Amino acid sequence: MARRFQRTLVPGEEDDGRKRAVDCFAAVADAAAQARVVYCIEPLSRHETQFVNTVEEAAAVIRAIDSPAVRTMIDCSAAGQAEAVPVADLVRRWVPTGLIGHIHFNDPNRRGPGEGTMAFAPILAALAATKYPGDAAIEPFIYEPDGPTCAARQIGYLRGLIEAGNT
Repeated sequence: MARRFQRTLVPGEEDDGRKRAVDCFAAVADAAAQARVVYCIEPLSRHETQFVNTVEEAAAVIRAIDSPAVRTMIDCSAAGQAEAVPVADLVRRWVPTGLIGHIHFNDPNRRGPGEGTMAFAPILAALAATKYPGDAAIEPFIYEPDGPTCAARQIGYLRGLIEAGNT
């Protein structure tokens, strides 16, 4: 049995699928604007979806909708797997466009910052240099030994980078 993805384009019908997605997200944009919230489209790796895999692809959808209530985000784990450039370069390219509404700090190994090979100091430096005005969250998928300990360790790691001036 073929693996089914949350967001899948039917082979041969990609253009129609993208148009339907834009129409659906435009409807969400209206509801989000009325609720005074921002809805973020999250690019995921090709292991997780076949639809929006890069910030560029998400930006195309957002530009087609043309609503301040819909933005995209940078998920460090997914970007580390799907993007052709380092995450810090994505930040420098996309934050100035105003299309980035959220950042997920996580490593491609599905753990939090400092628990894998991704270098977070350059990402933090790029966020500071671009004066990123949005929100960020730590999003691990592996909690060892438990959630509170992971949160404390990962927040401490990021705070240490910032305080050491490595950003």
